[in-house]
Amino acid sequence: MALLTFAPAMPPMARFALVTALIVGIPPLARRVRLPPLVGLLLSGMLVGPHCLDLIGAQRPVVDFLAQLGILLLMFFAGLEIDLDLFQRTRNRSLFFGLVTTAIPQILGTSVGLMF
Repeated sequence: MALLTFAPAMPPMARFALVTALIVGIPPLARRVRLPPLVGLLLSGMLVGPHCLDLIGAQRPVVDFLAQLGILLLMFFAGLEIDLDLFQRTRNRSLFFGLVTTAIPQILGTSVGLMF
């Protein structure tokens, strides 16, 4: 509990050191518990983020940048996992699924927006 009261008063370099330590230390720990390192980083980010322990504080431009970078990295890794042969075999179903899952929220969101 003492960490929670100390966290908002941490100097910016200490916050940056905490984030750097997490980035370096979490992937080996995640591998040890048989999780992908990226999942460990996501879980640790949720833990120290503004909606849980809030160890970083309100003014966090570097952390926001790292969060955006993490999202891009996650999308890159998801793209690497695509099996192109399987996608070619299921191309029509995949395209139909993509169109439906894009069109339905778009239509519902537009209709709700127009109602208001």
